[in-house]
Amino acid sequence: ADLDLYDLVFNGNHSQNPIIYDGDFIKVNKVSNIEKLPNTNFTNTLIEVYVVGEVIDPGKLLIKNGTQLSQAVYYAGGPIDLRANTKKVQIVRTNQNGSISFKKYNLKLQNGTSSYTNPILEDGDIIRLTPTVLSKTTDIIRETSTPVLNIFALYKIFE
Repeated sequence: ADLDLYDLVFNGNHSQNPIIYDGDFIKVNKVSNIEKLPNTNFTNTLIEVYVVGEVIDPGKLLIKNGTQLSQAVYYAGGPIDLRANTKKVQIVRTNQNGSISFKKYNLKLQNGTSSYTNPILEDGDIIRLTPTVLSKTTDIIRETSTPVLNIFALYKIFE
């Protein structure tokens, strides 16, 4: 029998739910066209996303299904002032076919709740706030000058 599980789950067609017996064989064919399941009571009401980079409290967040990008960033404490590049906020997402997609968004609260500028997050999304050019430059200067200044201070002590 070929069964339409979508019809069973979403339309309640129990003719698509036959009784199986001991010794029956079940073969599940690979589907070439995978569609996303709509939001139903079968989907999670809470999802996990990861916010990394230039936010105050980076890490894993457990948020409501349907949460938008800007909300998740602010749940993570918000972007770090003068460090976070809010014009290139990245969402890294694993697609249903196993591939990974990267999308960049300009995080502006005045854009409203459009899903084009402020997308709804999915379970497992990684949100990355990259540093600005200024913060990268100051980090490089700090990392390269600190050893030199330490050596100079040590030299002055023995002088």
